[in-house]
Amino acid sequence: GECASVCLDKAGQNAAPIAVAARHRRTMLYYFDFPTFEKHLTKELKHFWIDAGPDGWVRLNTLSDIRWEDKLGFNWFAQWEGMLGGFYDYTKWPIAKRHTLPPNYHLTYSWSERTTMQEFTDNIECGRNVAVTMFVCQNDYRGDCRYGCHCPLPHSFKGVPVLDGDTHDARFLDPIEHVVGLRLKRPKGGDVGVRELIDNAVRAKAEGRNSFIQIPD
Repeated sequence: GECASVCLDKAGQNAAPIAVAARHRRTMLYYFDFPTFEKHLTKELKHFWIDAGPDGWVRLNTLSDIRWEDKLGFNWFAQWEGMLGGFYDYTKWPIAKRHTLPPNYHLTYSWSERTTMQEFTDNIECGRNVAVTMFVCQNDYRGDCRYGCHCPLPHSFKGVPVLDGDTHDARFLDPIEHVVGLRLKRPKGGDVGVRELIDNAVRAKAEGRNSFIQIPD
């Protein structure tokens, strides 16, 4: 989708060659030797549990959107209850495809150019918040916005109250029935791909089409 041009794989340490190589190796292990992948995952989570204890929360997906409840099973998640706080992710799967989750797995739906109004409403009415990337910068990323926009988000989006998703990433702490507003971030290296996304969003809004980036009124 459109979000690929400003994906987190181009931001910060994710863009470093060593990080790219590590993601590649983990992906190959996932596809070709999942039992070993699961063994390493469990081992790393036990180390994390020793450090973080029941306050620790884990994102299993960052650049992926795997349905871990199907891949690992409910019993796998149950073993961490009381040890870790839980697990959380963003997802673009329709809620009908990820409706039944382990009690310690929290999801936030991620808006895209393919999201329909029905899918948006279904998520909100089922208590799953919707994260929406918005272009709100009034300073053209100058001044205080040079390294990260600080301009205000709208109070509501499609009639649903908006909370500031940039204050923290602990989505499991958010009140339900909200839109999680995320300001459009510039990837490492500047405006490559961002201007095109913004221009497309402007045209889409004028033509009544959907876009990944939302430009509030």
